[in-house]
Amino acid sequence: MDQGVLENVKKNYRRQLLENLLDLSETEDLASCLRKITLKDVVYWISQAWDSVRASTIQKSWTQLTSFNNASSVYDEDDLLLLNELRAKLLNNKEASSSNVDTDKGEDEPSLTGLMRQLKGCEQVTDDDVRQWIASDDVEHESSIEEIVDATKRMEDDPDDCIVVAEHRISHQEGFAAFEKVLLYVEQQAEANPADVLLIKRWRDIASRKRRTR
Repeated sequence: MDQGVLENVKKNYRRQLLENLLDLSETEDLASCLRKITLKDVVYWISQAWDSVRASTIQKSWTQLTSFNNASSVYDEDDLLLLNELRAKLLNNKEASSSNVDTDKGEDEPSLTGLMRQLKGCEQVTDDDVRQWIASDDVEHESSIEEIVDATKRMEDDPDDCIVVAEHRISHQEGFAAFEKVLLYVEQQAEANPADVLLIKRWRDIASRKRRTR
């Protein structure tokens, strides 16, 4: 899979991170913004990063992996059959999930370097700095499953180490009003597709019914 696919996922993930930091940094410093990132945010960003990988990128990675020009000398017939089946399934899943919409970075979107330079203290960042950032794993030590479990247990045993932020519970009326605005916004965007609009309309209708039956 590390035939350009992982690099694309990393780039897409870091774009999500930078865009989130830019939104938060309008009112807070960078350190505070980083502390606000949750595990749920990270999971969503990884999912979006994968969804943004082009099917053509995966196609190229499988072509390089199987080396079809010399495949007969490397793989037996059963291996080639299995690889072809896996590749077909992966590409079909990608095409279905993308709904025929190109989710890659548009030509009018700023580069990762451009995004990073908008952050306070990162104005002098170079393309080489960004490439090194993408190539790095951002960790000096990869935690094992046992270490993660132990760390989680320690947090449960010491609640003072856990910061709990009380969230405002949004009413059905507030949700309905928010979806109304979001729907208007999405319908005005060139990138919007019918699936986007229908999903928002579905949740707007759910909020509308709940506000009437509370």
